[in-house]
Amino acid sequence: MKASEQDPHSLDIREILEEIRAALGDLYKDNLNKIILYGSYSRGEERAESDIDIAVVLNESFDLIEEIERIIEVTYDIGLKYGKHLSIRPIYSKEYEDPVSPFLENVRNEGLIL
Repeated sequence: MKASEQDPHSLDIREILEEIRAALGDLYKDNLNKIILYGSYSRGEERAESDIDIAVVLNESFDLIEEIERIIEVTYDIGLKYGKHLSIRPIYSKEYEDPVSPFLENVRNEGLIL
């Protein structure tokens, strides 16, 4: 289900998520497995100061620092435009399925696929 179909919140969050989805889709193309909104926005518990938590699941393994830098390059201006802090974490698809990670279990359970 798409996060925007959940309409948890304001038009701004839907616009932000659409811009993030487009930017990451352009960046990763076929390497992009899925983009997941998790945290307070996915639960409908966000406040004005809440950051927007996004997991980017990639098909191929990667260097974490390099991918974070690449993600910041294409999403930083989106956060500035809307005055929101974006917390975007790349995750290798094989890592995403890890049954022992409490963090990833949380993302899988509460996350909304964009």
